Amino acid sequence: MVKYSDIKKQKMSDKKQKLLLKISAAIAVVTLTLAISFIEFPAKESQVSVVNSVIQLTSPYKVTPADLSFEEVDYQKVQQSTGHYETYKVKVRIRNRGGNIINRNVHLLVGNEKIPVTNNPDNTFSLRENQEHLLNSFEVKFDKRLNGQSIPIKIEITDQEDLNLNNNSYDLYITAYPALLKNVSLTYNKDKQLIATFDRQIDLSNYVMQIVSIPKDKVLTGKETVIYKEVNLDNTIFQYNLIQADQDNSPLRIPSEPATFTEENHLIITRTNLEKSENYIQIRAINSENHNYLVSDIIRLPLTEEAPLNRAQFAKLFIEEAGIPLYRGQTLFNDIPNDQWYTPYAETLHNLGLLVSPSENEYKFSPEALISRGEALKIILDYFDINLLVGNFTNTYLDVTESNKYYFYVETLRADDNTSFIDQRFNTNHPATRAFVTNIINLYKTQ
Repeated sequence: MVKYSDIKKQKMSDKKQKLLLKISAAIAVVTLTLAISFIEFPAKESQVSVVNSVIQLTSPYKVTPADLSFEEVDYQKVQQSTGHYETYKVKVRIRNRGGNIINRNVHLLVGNEKIPVTNNPDNTFSLRENQEHLLNSFEVKFDKRLNGQSIPIKIEITDQEDLNLNNNSYDLYITAYPALLKNVSLTYNKDKQLIATFDRQIDLSNYVMQIVSIPKDKVLTGKETVIYKEVNLDNTIFQYNLIQADQDNSPLRIPSEPATFTEENHLIITRTNLEKSENYIQIRAINSENHNYLVSDIIRLPLTEEAPLNRAQFAKLFIEEAGIPLYRGQTLFNDIPNDQWYTPYAETLHNLGLLVSPSENEYKFSPEALISRGEALKIILDYFDINLLVGNFTNTYLDVTESNKYYFYVETLRADDNTSFIDQRFNTNHPATRAFVTNIINLYKTQ
């Protein structure tokens, strides 16, 4: 027989168990609620329920992966160098465009170097959604034997998914000048192909040679940056300019055309637009593996045969370019009247003792006659009182020997300007041109 007291005890025991279960469920709910409150979700309610003594959590949220991206990369040269390397300090600003990053391992890869990115005491990294972080400056080495160097950098999370891997890589391009394909000159080979020659500092066997076009509006052509050059073909002197390449004059990414690389320092220019009125090109040697490169100065084309100067035009050009005050007196020349525009220029040259008359009783200027390169050179060097080189030289030019009356003038010019007149012939009897005269004046008037 079951006693009433035993039934009562059993009921009380069941009630205790149910109460304990309810208390346990409540504690679990509170614990989960507190745990959920530490997860940084937007303020919405999660659904918690107890089914058959099992706690269930239903949440409307999904964890969003992180998305680190480069927002800005800046570099600045440190005023020191080691050997042929220079040091640059780099600053990087990153943004987290995805979900929160909490206590994760993040690294910055710079070339072959792996740099930890930390902002927590335990050397981990945290960054909330849509927040930015400025990385401490790090250093990279730039090879001074190059004009441009590409250094890959990448930001990566090693223990959390990154939503978009396309925006956490960056190619850091460092550029420096002056141009390192030096002493560029144009010549013609026996097949009358236009050849660019240049000096270079490093082995170019692994480099691809290119001719690149520079937009006209990107080229600065101040007097101090322009170098006069000339090339001789079939006794015709063609003139062109080299323009100093610098940060402003050398856009980083510009259209290019392949060029035929014939020898270590010879390049055949095969472009079809050499005859355009304005054309600026540059030679680039690009490393086929890492895309580092060297550049030349900018060549201004087309090659032109400039109009020759007569003696009246030369007198005006020389006096104005050299800044010589005009002498206005009675003309002594018997072949020019007083009222001609060129008369004061001719009288100024005569007054300075720069013109040689055929005889004491015959003063002729011959204003319409062409002035030769040799005579123009002599007048300019005499005016600036340049000390002529006198001695035994190895003839620089095949057509200018010691028997030539302008020999010492030509050798003096060669010593002072060994980049412009590099052809085998100087052509002292060839008519002088505006560019020829202006180049020599600019060379000496600042000395």
